Amino acid sequence: MIELNGKIKQDTTLVRERERIARAMHDDLAQYLTALSLHTKAISRVSENEEVLIHTNEINNLITSSRLNIKHIIWDLLNNCLLYTSDAADE
Repeated sequence: MIELNGKIKQDTTLVRERERIARAMHDDLAQYLTALSLHTKAISRVSENEEVLIHTNEINNLITSSRLNIKHIIWDLLNNCLLYTSDAADE
């Protein structure tokens, strides 16, 4: 029984940490990437320099890719939390 309580506490700690990381990624990284995207789009709207437009477009493509990757990582973290919690409840 004591061993089971220890495992439940460890599992709960792991789930909470995964949820915290997912929230931090969403709240911090995703918002910073969105801000960067807005700034590069603003630069591309006012610039007439072709080289600047090429680079801002590349930056926006990288930002879009990074945002999608973060979204998938967050989904995986939260989905694993649900699976982990579900598995622990079944034991």
